[in-house]
Amino acid sequence: MATAPKEPASKAAIRSRTIGRASAAKRKPAASAARKEARDARPRKAASETNVSMRISLAALDLISSAAASEGKTRTEFMLESARRRATEVLLERRLFVLDDEQHAAFIHVLDNPPAPSARLRRLMSAPSPWEE
Repeated sequence: MATAPKEPASKAAIRSRTIGRASAAKRKPAASAARKEARDARPRKAASETNVSMRISLAALDLISSAAASEGKTRTEFMLESARRRATEVLLERRLFVLDDEQHAAFIHVLDNPPAPSARLRRLMSAPSPWEE
């Protein structure tokens, strides 16, 4: 059975293989085992920042940039402050909840008739407050 002749490799494929071999030959030798162990033994710092990526229209970006500049802030500072403020509002709005008549009566009953304090609660309430120590 005859096989089809192989097509010659493209110039880009040949170039990438050649460059790959050449750059591998030029690389510096790996760090010594002792240096690597010392580097790995060092405590790593916790990441204090993280990135957030989003797609945004140019019009929205211009609007945010203008608002940030008018307050003398970077775009990042402005966006973070605005997002934090809105997140706080959303979470605080959850304090309001709606009950029907039956749920309201049950809620009031629980408030008016709390359970008897447990031994654990009595211990907690008799312990000095941390700010009093």
